[in-house]
Amino acid sequence: MKIAIIGPYPPPYGGISIHVQRLGALLDQEGFDTEIFPNISARKWLADARGNWFNYDVLHFHDVSWMNRVGIGLMGLMGFGVVLTIHGDSLKNQLTHAGWFKRSLLGFSMRHITHIVGVKTEIRDLLLSLGVEPSQVSVVNAYLPPVFEQAHPVPDSIGEFVDSHYPLIVANGFGVIPLSKETDLYGLEMIIDLCACLVGIHPKLGCLVFLAQIGDQNRYDELVSKVRRLGFNEQFRFIIGENLAPTLKRATIFVRPTFEDGYGISVTESLYFGVPALASDVCEREPGALIFKCGDAQDFYRCTQQVLGDYETAKKNAREAKPLSAYKQLLAIYQSIANKR
Repeated sequence: MKIAIIGPYPPPYGGISIHVQRLGALLDQEGFDTEIFPNISARKWLADARGNWFNYDVLHFHDVSWMNRVGIGLMGLMGFGVVLTIHGDSLKNQLTHAGWFKRSLLGFSMRHITHIVGVKTEIRDLLLSLGVEPSQVSVVNAYLPPVFEQAHPVPDSIGEFVDSHYPLIVANGFGVIPLSKETDLYGLEMIIDLCACLVGIHPKLGCLVFLAQIGDQNRYDELVSKVRRLGFNEQFRFIIGENLAPTLKRATIFVRPTFEDGYGISVTESLYFGVPALASDVCEREPGALIFKCGDAQDFYRCTQQVLGDYETAKKNAREAKPLSAYKQLLAIYQSIANKR
């Protein structure tokens, strides 16, 4: 079975790019003939590959563009074995802003994709509303365990900070993405406010926020200035462009106060490492995560103190969560498609 995976690939270290990287590594580990085409849109890959499409049993796309998804649907219509994974709210947002023609075109395309993987049930429901057959859709969480990152040490630039702070709060995001003057997508300002409340109780507290890239430079500068103004800049750092996994294993708790989310792979990763995870209630979360109300600073603080106040119990619960890998389900989808060709 020969598989092509087309999608983002680290760096930068985003949720989808890490998923693609690990999926390719797991397939390679089991001896499958796998080729990854990194950081290229479906449309460009389809144009560049030309006749090479026929060399693969499965073409697995991770693409958020609605026009590219139309192209993927046409590939399915032509008889190719195509899989599309929809990781977040991109389809929901596309349909929300779509007129009749765009919605019809998306629906037509989705109905002709061989198989669609959605990371949450809401995506499946949207696809069914477009007339996609239930047998064409699987709900599979996006989590794949680390293949080689486990052996990677904490970077030297971070190691001393990790060793000298407790409790250590870790968070992540793709970048600073403002939603309004008061809020940003990943709740970074909420994390700063949380630390401001906790530092008086936990004087050795440290917080590391991993970002794949800076994002909005002006808002990023405002957040850095706020940390300095509150007086705990020695205990709070933004880490740009580094892999989260090695440091996450050393965290006391992981927090994800996002205002929007597709699934939140890092929440599952935290539990995989046995680290208590706190997350906002904006989407389905991995069982074992402690959930707080989105945008509610008091509830966020309460949940954090609940974990820190009885950390042994929180740690035990995290270790017992044992999140499942999506790998076997994805492999079964590939094999089903390949067997029909």
